[in-house]
Amino acid sequence: MQPLRHHASLPLPAFSRPRPPTVAPGQAARTTRDYRHGADFTGQEPMPEDPSQRMGVLARRYYGMYCQFVAGAVDKHKCQRCWFLAQNCACEAMERVSGSVFAPHRVLLLMHFRELCRASNSGRILLAPPSNRGFVFGMQAQESALIGEINAFKGRSVILWPGPGSITFEELRCEPGEQLQIIVLDGTWNNSRAMDRVLPRDIPRVRLSGSTRTEFGGTRKHKDKERVCTAGACLHALRELGAPPEQLQPLADAINVFFDTHSNQRRIDRLRE
Repeated sequence: MQPLRHHASLPLPAFSRPRPPTVAPGQAARTTRDYRHGADFTGQEPMPEDPSQRMGVLARRYYGMYCQFVAGAVDKHKCQRCWFLAQNCACEAMERVSGSVFAPHRVLLLMHFRELCRASNSGRILLAPPSNRGFVFGMQAQESALIGEINAFKGRSVILWPGPGSITFEELRCEPGEQLQIIVLDGTWNNSRAMDRVLPRDIPRVRLSGSTRTEFGGTRKHKDKERVCTAGACLHALRELGAPPEQLQPLADAINVFFDTHSNQRRIDRLRE
């Protein structure tokens, strides 16, 4: 196993295009699942007995898996940028999501380590423009870098999270043309709750008004129809901040391509509720 590389933020390779798998017929492809369950962690950081310390070790193992993936050591049958199968590459739609889609705002994405390399993860769409940055929850250096980005920003930062004490964007009362730094939590509901706890409490938590899963759907079933996907939640937030439809169209298109590709790849009907 290669030693774990440390980055200040989530490293992202260049966008790609659909291509045939690089694994020869009859050759078994080494997958991220193989890495998680069959990797030799001898000589690496052992799993501690204290449950409170296990998450950090697990996060570093998942991140190590991601570094192996983007280096082309595992999952060669998948695109290293969009995480779909190589022949189903959706990079072209994601690449159209430029920084102007989010203007005048920027997004900082805090991604749970369990979301890395998952085809069902929509948050990676938000990292298409280099003006937005991604950080991995559980990686201490990246969590510290995220806090540094928050502290260095001259304007207001908000966390998109509908927890206790959250307010609406209307209650936030933004000035015309005001630039916000929007921190988006990317993970399951329970994992996002854990991520929210590591962020400064003085940053306003902002919730959406009237968003539903019917516009884009989801990759995971949930009885609460207001719990939208990460990328969809960000689009709704920008919409509530006054972004016109034509500005948001590339993001909406990329989300639709994402869900269509995901459902086609899994050979299931697209979830709309």
